Amino acid sequence: MPRGRGHRKQALLMRPNLNRHRPDSLQQLMLIRHASTDMAGTLCGQSDPPLNAAGIKESESLAQRLQMSSVPYRLYASDLKRAMQTAQPIAKLLRISIMARAGLREMDFGEWEGKRWAQIAGNNSGTMGIEALFDVGPPGGETFARFRKRVLQTLGEVITESKGQPVAIVTHLGVMVTILGEFAAATDVWTPPRIDYCGVCSIGIKADVLEKFASRTSTAR
Repeated sequence: MPRGRGHRKQALLMRPNLNRHRPDSLQQLMLIRHASTDMAGTLCGQSDPPLNAAGIKESESLAQRLQMSSVPYRLYASDLKRAMQTAQPIAKLLRISIMARAGLREMDFGEWEGKRWAQIAGNNSGTMGIEALFDVGPPGGETFARFRKRVLQTLGEVITESKGQPVAIVTHLGVMVTILGEFAAATDVWTPPRIDYCGVCSIGIKADVLEKFASRTSTAR
């Protein structure tokens, strides 16, 4: 994804400012990566480990940061434990409910889950990255094409349901990169070089861009 600060015509990715509203013409979409688990550093995929002790502290700290915001978020989360447990302190402090969505789960890596990417790449010399799995997924898993379609369709549903209200989504790295890539394709936007556990990326998206996106993803079902 491009990292420059060029023309921001349709979508804008910026460092989160928790004390300011976006302009009325933009819908705010906050993407949050789940906190740490004991499977950190491996392909966790749709394995379902809980947060570890460090992850619990990370999620509580994140909730306290978000509590400073006066923005009335709708809170969505992947239904896997690590995302739900990250969202729970946020929901408690902001006094909002969590809307769980299976469509926001990480990519299913099948037999590769629990392994490190370097190990997978070493055993599969033709595999250079996740995108190389676009049409041929990992053994017992899903293809990148199917994963991308699932994520974007779920995002379209979330956008339609929100009716312009700011949305926060607690999810996984692959989901975040997929969503950011979808809107970065329309313009040159800033993206962080790394998204850590409990990392936050906030996007302001124009209404006409969202309408086209929601319409396109709904007809693709």
